[in-house]
Amino acid sequence: MSTEEKNADAHCVYVTDSAGVSTMAGVSGRIRAYPDVPDAGTQVGIHAHQNLSLAVANSVVAVEEGAYRVDASLAGHGAGSGNTPIEAFVGAADRLG
Repeated sequence: MSTEEKNADAHCVYVTDSAGVSTMAGVSGRIRAYPDVPDAGTQVGIHAHQNLSLAVANSVVAVEEGAYRVDASLAGHGAGSGNTPIEAFVGAADRLG
């Protein structure tokens, strides 16, 4: 990959789990893999769904591994089983500091 391709001025790259089937270990590995790809100014984010009721856990793990952005929605509204419910995520994040 050329420097030009690597530095495409992206503000954020996302780990997306639109099918809602990722586990915490899978999210952790994917988030850890991203910092080597974008340039230093690019943030990493997570977009998780609730199909296995792991969206909050996966989002917490993503933040612990360095993700800066978390997609979430009020009351978990979203496609399929819904997105990370912001109320539960904020509660978990608050307890975890």
